[in-house]
Amino acid sequence: AQTPLPLSYKGDPWTVNLVPLDKLVSPPPGFGGIPSRKWESLTPYVPPRHVYDRRGRLKAGDAVSDQLSEELTLRGCNIAGLGCGVVKAGWVKTHQPSRSRDKASNTDKLGYAVSLIFAEPVPGPLVLGQSCHFGLGLFVPAE
Repeated sequence: AQTPLPLSYKGDPWTVNLVPLDKLVSPPPGFGGIPSRKWESLTPYVPPRHVYDRRGRLKAGDAVSDQLSEELTLRGCNIAGLGCGVVKAGWVKTHQPSRSRDKASNTDKLGYAVSLIFAEPVPGPLVLGQSCHFGLGLFVPAE
């Protein structure tokens, strides 16, 4: 952890420092397992399905709040009384698996800033949406 690791990508001077995550270091925001009623997206949430059709109209059942409710239900969260605030945050680049990199694909997706209010406290971490395991859709407690 003391020695910087060079990225060595096309002559970049960038380096990476490894940080030991033991009991002496507090966990990143939202990863402490502390329950909270209010959560806000720290990184943009990208819905797994397209929200709008080709004409720019909202697709039935595919609103951002609908997709969030589905994901939270699949993860075992109680969504009764869920409050959801959604604001467009801009375009983000999503992860494209190596098996599909040879095919034409649009990895630019519309991201959203989201706030969630649950009826009862929910423990973290909350990571939701497309590319959530690659840094997008990370939620932190808002309290």
